[in-house]
Amino acid sequence: MIITCPACSTRYLIDPRALGVTGRTVRCTQCQHTWAQLPPEDAPRRVDLPPPDAMAPPPPRAIPPPQPQTATQIVVPRGAPPPPRRRSIVAPLAIVLVILIVLGLLWNQRALIVANFPGAAPIYAALGAQVGGDARGGLQFGKITSSREDANGHSKLVIEGEVMNVSTLARDVPKLRVTLQDANKKPLKTWTLTATRERLAPGATVPFKTSVDDPSDDTAGAIVTFDTATN
Repeated sequence: MIITCPACSTRYLIDPRALGVTGRTVRCTQCQHTWAQLPPEDAPRRVDLPPPDAMAPPPPRAIPPPQPQTATQIVVPRGAPPPPRRRSIVAPLAIVLVILIVLGLLWNQRALIVANFPGAAPIYAALGAQVGGDARGGLQFGKITSSREDANGHSKLVIEGEVMNVSTLARDVPKLRVTLQDANKKPLKTWTLTATRERLAPGATVPFKTSVDDPSDDTAGAIVTFDTATN
């Protein structure tokens, strides 16, 4: 590298490295002039690095986001058991009341029911309510019962019931025929009786009662019918 004295223009050939990276003060040997000589622009520059502890910290490590928790199990404390539910008795009582009302209607109106549905007669007979019918229509038997009475060493079989007019017209009640039967329904004894000599108004009933002394020991049942051969 050639440098020139700015005072006397004396030129010198020097090694650029002798100037360092920032330059240095030099003196001319001819005129003793001194000046600050800078290194050439293309000379390597020194870069001073900061100490390690002064360097910027490395960027923080990326922390992956937490995974969503799809289920969590927890312990639930056991509480007191719920009190037992009290069952209401209103509904059962209402049902029972309705059933009793229906059964009462079926029993009280059995004659009318049998008149319209003859197939119901065996059902009433099995329940102890023999419901027969007049062949001329409109007359029905109500409940018929039998009992035994003992008096003065003699046995008496008593049969009683009622005749009902289920039609809308007044009816003459014919004589009633009573037949005792054995276990095989073989007739043992038959007789007739008169329930009333008056005409029976619509919806009216008339009771009847008859008996026989010392019935046969084979007597197992009795049947009561209207004697249609009489008026």
